[in-house]
Amino acid sequence: MDPSPSGNDARVGITDGVLPENSHENLVDLIIGVTSALLAVTTIFVALRIYVRAFLIKKWRADDTMLVCSFFAVVFHDTMICLGTRFGLGKHVWMTPIKTIIKGQKLAMSIIMLYNIAFISIKIAFLLQYRRVFPLPKVELLCNIGIAFLVVFGLSTLISAGVTYDIIFRNNYWNSPINILGWWLANASLHLVTDILIFILPLPLLGMLKLHKPQKLALFASFSLGFL
Repeated sequence: MDPSPSGNDARVGITDGVLPENSHENLVDLIIGVTSALLAVTTIFVALRIYVRAFLIKKWRADDTMLVCSFFAVVFHDTMICLGTRFGLGKHVWMTPIKTIIKGQKLAMSIIMLYNIAFISIKIAFLLQYRRVFPLPKVELLCNIGIAFLVVFGLSTLISAGVTYDIIFRNNYWNSPINILGWWLANASLHLVTDILIFILPLPLLGMLKLHKPQKLALFASFSLGFL
């Protein structure tokens, strides 16, 4: 595969005009279908949350507002994912012209930005909910520390993503001095660590609740579903 194609109409890995086997297979329909289905399920759950909190019990709090904000970020992110299929997402790289791939890389920057905004705002919503459900000094302190870290981490991620992609696009994607895969892995690792910490934070408190075993298991399952 040629690592640095020269023409905008060229295709990565195609030098003699012969396409590899199964080149016309793609995952475009799968990407759009799965994304749309999951977004529909998310919309239903968020709508139910809004109805219960705002209209049924009329106790709207900061975690509800953050949840709605994160939902809109998810909607924009999923919309951009589906739009990305028009720029080569889900297809073999050699089936997409270089000029289209370059446009797609710029779209990918927006997708990653929205992904981080959505992911971090969801985590903050969880911590705000923990503060509301478990109004204990130590829990509130841990949640405040977590929220502060996520805000700083989120801002640094967005800034570093902007700087990183600006350098990549100015130097050509294939000749970039930055290891973009390493940046992605570091970002994903930090997200994974914060996910685990946020998930285990309420578990000791749930275990101390005086509930029947089926109720306690249902509560654990509810928190586990939210984590997923």
